[in-house]
Amino acid sequence: MEPHPKQHCGRVRCGSIALLASLFAGLLTAFVHAATPVVTTPEYQLKAVFLFNFAQFVEWPEEAFEGASDPIVVGVLGPDPFGENLDAVMQGEQVNGRPIVVERYESAAQIDRCHLLFVNQVLPRELERSLQELRGKPILTVGESSEFTHAGGIIRFLTENQRIRLQVNLRAADEAQLRLSSKLLRSSQIVAQAEN
Repeated sequence: MEPHPKQHCGRVRCGSIALLASLFAGLLTAFVHAATPVVTTPEYQLKAVFLFNFAQFVEWPEEAFEGASDPIVVGVLGPDPFGENLDAVMQGEQVNGRPIVVERYESAAQIDRCHLLFVNQVLPRELERSLQELRGKPILTVGESSEFTHAGGIIRFLTENQRIRLQVNLRAADEAQLRLSSKLLRSSQIVAQAEN
């Protein structure tokens, strides 16, 4: 059954990530730079939309799903900075016929099956431990700490001049057996993963 477009999320379905960043640049004027933000801001409204777009621009291996109707699980590891925004953006949406469900985790050990994971851990040891535990699993990891891609994360949000940029670790994506669309890579900065 075809998904029904939602009027209030029409902006989610159109344009590239670069276009979305430009349209919402005005929302990114004042943010609180806390280690673990708990107050939802326009920044995280926009990042929730980015996560939905990532789900459309990534191809997972067959073994990432048990069946053709299995949902795409979008998770948050650590304190949730999105509030209701992530649930609102994902509610009722589908990607390639798969519904999207949102889960929240306190630790990487709790993650059984997840496809797209926002990692909100800023302590370097905690971040490295979590990414090491997830390494090689078909999970698109997304974060925003300065060490994220160099620690093995796949996509990092980077705010520059009130605009969200993307850094992509292609080696980590390859290890996770994920194929990233050229639409995603076109507006991204490709970085090399630090050697271990």
